[in-house]
Amino acid sequence: MLAIIICTIILILIGAAIGIALGVSLNRSTGRENSNTQLNGPEFVYPDGNQNIYVPDYYNYRIQRFPSGSLIGTTIAGTGTPGNATNQFNGIKNIWLDSSYQYLYEVESLNNRVMRFSTNSINGTAGTVVAGGNNPGNNTDQLNNPQGIYYDTSSNSMYIANYGGHTIIKWIPGASNGSVAAGTSGESGNTSSLLNSPLDVRVDQYQNIYVADSRNFRIQRFCVKNGNQGTTIAGGNGAGNSSIHLAQPRSLHFDSQMNLYVSDTTNHRIIKFVKV
Repeated sequence: MLAIIICTIILILIGAAIGIALGVSLNRSTGRENSNTQLNGPEFVYPDGNQNIYVPDYYNYRIQRFPSGSLIGTTIAGTGTPGNATNQFNGIKNIWLDSSYQYLYEVESLNNRVMRFSTNSINGTAGTVVAGGNNPGNNTDQLNNPQGIYYDTSSNSMYIANYGGHTIIKWIPGASNGSVAAGTSGESGNTSSLLNSPLDVRVDQYQNIYVADSRNFRIQRFCVKNGNQGTTIAGGNGAGNSSIHLAQPRSLHFDSQMNLYVSDTTNHRIIKFVKV
């Protein structure tokens, strides 16, 4: 059997400052920000294959699902109050669904854990801790201010952007320990093998890892064949607002053609890099 590892993606900047309104526009002026038509501080959105929209509602400590075309959400997890019980959230940053849309994985920065919920859950249902939850730290059974997540169906593994630990952690759901997939635990830096406060992560079909390396103002790619040595594929020229700069890149998305979209937070723009 011949194994072929592909690790050549060239990206060209072709656009910026793209604004798209997706889903619902919610009014906060009434002071009631926790009704089923409102949100309070959402930081991510996940549309499934049926165009239902899942939203981690940060300051309402819940996850909302909006059916396709509807302005009315349903709480599928959370109680509306912060806490560290398995039916509560604190610092919910990011979510990801498996390929069958049966399970939802959510990242909590303040509880330093990842929990799994059925997408058919209802308000107050307890979830299952599938990574971390053992106080913040850099041991193999801990997470440290996790921010982003990607669930890789082919390996049944979660890749977690471990912001405070300056690493990407690979963790099989429910396992006692994870392993470092990129970066060095507890050590920040700007060399090819180090990260500084990663905020998001994606993995392609060849198991190459892409990281929003926020405080290095760059996107790093870690190829399977190169081990722990990353390659800068966008940014890396210090903070700035020109076409060769990024300023605290926060989230990543690849479309079906492997074009890369980056939310360039401090520059208030979305950057698209095209694969050629």
